[in-house]
Amino acid sequence: TKNHETSFADFNHGNMEFQRIKQELKDKQGKIAYTASRKEFEDIVATAQKLHPAAVKVAKAEKDMMMHRDDEKRTQEKYNIAAKRAKVADELVAADQIEEKKACVSFSIVTQAKGVTQAKGTNGKFFKLTINKQGSHNHWCADVFRFERADGTYGVPEAVKATWKIGERAYGQRALEGVFNVKNIEGHVVSSFGGKMVKKGHWCIWGDNAAIVVAFKSVERFSSYFFNLHQNLCTYWPREWSMQTSLDGNTWGNVHSGPKSCPNPRSAWGLNKVIFNAYNLTSP
Repeated sequence: TKNHETSFADFNHGNMEFQRIKQELKDKQGKIAYTASRKEFEDIVATAQKLHPAAVKVAKAEKDMMMHRDDEKRTQEKYNIAAKRAKVADELVAADQIEEKKACVSFSIVTQAKGVTQAKGTNGKFFKLTINKQGSHNHWCADVFRFERADGTYGVPEAVKATWKIGERAYGQRALEGVFNVKNIEGHVVSSFGGKMVKKGHWCIWGDNAAIVVAFKSVERFSSYFFNLHQNLCTYWPREWSMQTSLDGNTWGNVHSGPKSCPNPRSAWGLNKVIFNAYNLTSP
């Protein structure tokens, strides 16, 4: 009996210890973590080092590709805008050519008709001021040059070009365009028969046999033209000069020959008051 009681006590003690250990393991079950060996850890590190640069390259390649797509999109948009503008410009040019042809046809009919009373003036798309012989200072200088219609409005040139002999010279193109009011860069002057200028340029050309060709967008009809000498000085007045007109820039007809003597009084030389020299145009 005594031995049996001892064995039963040992059993109970063992069972309680088993239950304690079982409960402890159950409590720690969610906290157990895997611990790699040193060799496994080194393999994991080596694999990560191999994969990381590749991952960075892939991300960069994807970013570059997206930027390239954005650049292509922006380039296409710019091309579309440029193409649209070019189309509009072509349409405007075509319309101008049609109007120019109409004007040329109208001009031909009027000049060939007999007994038709025309307004004073002349038609032309190109006008050429030719200075065959310069004045006492060997150069012509002006601040303002305008072609005037019968209603008093001015023509606005599209371009102007000057030519001179080898060895001679002239002021720059920008100053030339200012004097002739190309694309209305200088604007209005008050009067063609004396008065005050709102804006002015200043341009000179040296030497005999010089020419200035003024081109308009389409055929114009002008009754007169006027200009002023710089500071009203007659030393800038040419001795031989004339104005020609043309429809095509190749065939020219004389519409005015300038007087040899300067009309400005010596008392006005160097004064701030502007003297405009105005001349009527006739048919070639």
